[in-house]
Amino acid sequence: MSNFITLEEAKSLRRNFKTNREKLPGTAEAIPDSETFSKEHLEQLLKQPGCTSLRIHFGMDEKDNLKLMITASNEKEEDILEDKNESVLEDGVRCPPNCPPQSDLDS
Repeated sequence: MSNFITLEEAKSLRRNFKTNREKLPGTAEAIPDSETFSKEHLEQLLKQPGCTSLRIHFGMDEKDNLKLMITASNEKEEDILEDKNESVLEDGVRCPPNCPPQSDLDS
């Protein structure tokens, strides 16, 4: 399962992403710098019966924009998709255009 990394390791990953983003297929606008999801919606996923973790899936909309989707998963690492209307969290606040203030990750 995942582990925490140091702030320095995270900064290195961010620098590599920002440096190499333009080299990725498609346009840089199609690949968000970040997406923000509300605590309320994340807690809703975490409260699903059997939830032991969250999984991030990658998707793409009709304009070829990368989209992040989050699902709850169980101890067998299976997605929990019982509520067909509220099992997949998407539509986070994309940056750009709606970017948060810079943090230590970007220094």
